Amino acid sequence: MQLYTVIILPDAEHAIRLRAAYIVKRSGFVNTARKWVTKTKKFCYSLSRFPYRGRDRSDIYPNLRTIPHDGDIVAYTIDETTKTVYVVALTGPGQNFESLLKGTLSDAYH
Repeated sequence: MQLYTVIILPDAEHAIRLRAAYIVKRSGFVNTARKWVTKTKKFCYSLSRFPYRGRDRSDIYPNLRTIPHDGDIVAYTIDETTKTVYVVALTGPGQNFESLLKGTLSDAYH
């Protein structure tokens, strides 16, 4: 089985940093945020093995897939030509991920 390369794009990295800051603010524990970041990135990188396990959301953007993780939604695209998974966004509970993704994807690819 060929593994895919996983790249976490800047908007997704930013969302991860914002969530980590929120965790620190709410819990007061930097270590809790670090553990969450490690767990979340490990999950994203695990898409290298089975990238098609997420839900197809081509209705929002071509080749877009989403998958739940720890109360969040991880959104990503797959480039079959290069065997690359691009993590484009991470949205939290209560966020309207469809409208957020439409803005994020148009910025990331144009």
